[in-house]
Amino acid sequence: MSYSAAGQGKNSSGKRRISDLLTQSDNRVCADCSAPDPNWASANIGVFICLKCCGVHRSLGTHISKVVLSVTLDEWSDDEVDSMIEIGGNASANSVYEAFIPDGVSKPGPDASHDQRMQFIRSKYEHQEFLKPSLRITSVKGSNSSSSQQPVKSSFHLLISWWQHLEGMVEFIGLLKVTLKKGTNLAVRDTRTSDSYVVLTLGQQTAKSTVMKSNLNPVWNEELMLSVPHDYGSVKLVLSVTLDEWSDDEVDSMIEIGGNASANSIYEAFIPDGVSKPGPDASHDQRMRFIRSKYEHQEYLKPSLRITSVKGPNSSSSQQPVKSSFPVKHSMNLGHCSQSFDSWCMAEFIGSLKVTLKKGTNLAVRDIRTSDSYVVLTLGQQTAQSTVMKSNLNPVWNEELMLSVPHDYGSVKLQVFDYDTFSADDIMGEAGIDIQPLITSVMAFGDPEMFGDMQIGKWLKSCDNALIEDSIINIVDGKVKQEVHIKLQNVESGELELELQWLPLDQ
Repeated sequence: MSYSAAGQGKNSSGKRRISDLLTQSDNRVCADCSAPDPNWASANIGVFICLKCCGVHRSLGTHISKVVLSVTLDEWSDDEVDSMIEIGGNASANSVYEAFIPDGVSKPGPDASHDQRMQFIRSKYEHQEFLKPSLRITSVKGSNSSSSQQPVKSSFHLLISWWQHLEGMVEFIGLLKVTLKKGTNLAVRDTRTSDSYVVLTLGQQTAKSTVMKSNLNPVWNEELMLSVPHDYGSVKLVLSVTLDEWSDDEVDSMIEIGGNASANSIYEAFIPDGVSKPGPDASHDQRMRFIRSKYEHQEYLKPSLRITSVKGPNSSSSQQPVKSSFPVKHSMNLGHCSQSFDSWCMAEFIGSLKVTLKKGTNLAVRDIRTSDSYVVLTLGQQTAQSTVMKSNLNPVWNEELMLSVPHDYGSVKLQVFDYDTFSADDIMGEAGIDIQPLITSVMAFGDPEMFGDMQIGKWLKSCDNALIEDSIINIVDGKVKQEVHIKLQNVESGELELELQWLPLDQ
């Protein structure tokens, strides 16, 4: 991606301001455990934190710790930089959040366990137990904020530095605990059912229940908490269902593509003999096999072409969420492709890379004593995601992920995440996989079926890569394969074992 000189200067200025703030003595240790040299930050709370506390902050949800960023790796927006500067750093934030730590409660140290960190950080930020008892930090609209309704899960005050002016602090007379028991004969909003949840609003505060899937008579038995101010009013209750909201971009994309016939002229251009399209009464397995072949593996396109995810002129430059790694508009924007196969929609590939994700060992803890782990591979604009392995620090996937390799290929980026239902997924480490040794070996030897089993190349372990041992490239049964054993980077622990296999275009 290219940036203008002005954009580079602006970004450089923001990182310089953050670096200057980080040099303050109070910011040289983690705000929550005092570990030295914190390299992460919660931009809405305004604190610098270490990697271990960063994992806890991510698990709190965006309504508490909204933006957890790497000081060195992530791109910071002007608003995020301004927020950190205005708050003033760890000492300023802790003067509010740790104003009244009671006797018997001790702040965790750098070597504290995950459970100790979780307990303290939740008490500090989520429950706000260490503030003056009659005060709570609530969501308030600043002078520059939009008048539109804020998302329910983002009800936390952006700039705690405003506490000195009482704009973010409200005097409360007590707490209201609402036990949501059950619903009866709720309205149908999906096919014969609804996915229901409840939202309570009191002043600027909101509290949201869990979503009860496919249930018109849900039983929650769930507690929701609201702080009651002096000038309290009625509590507003809204019962909602998870209907999809269409953005203008998504509507425009559907109209521009032109419908099923236009899309199928691309995705079903070359259905081979022996493959039949499933009918209305087809089984789930038949549908799954055909749809994955059609869209994910793109087997029915011209063999040397693949539709890739690229940013259009109106797309945001911010990173797409991991769980939406095949962007709706740009991967499916075939209105142009079906007409002229524009180069920005179609890319020329030299082959495919089959990645067998074997297993992980000693992965990092991001939930209570465990993690729900999954892997994301990125090559250029493409991504491939594994299944989620629930509550397992030593998962065995044995799962195949496919990536198409373009002419101007780079390294494959590997990231491991912990899946969270109600908050942003937590990073559990990353690594880069250099595929050049594999492709160079393939090109040098040509058709591997002409050779017996033999070693044809090697990716050497070095201080510049994540390899635990040299990665050997072999011809095995007429196929080029490479065993890769890596140690995850930027995380406290974790290893992954993979196998790469090169697939030429005619396979």
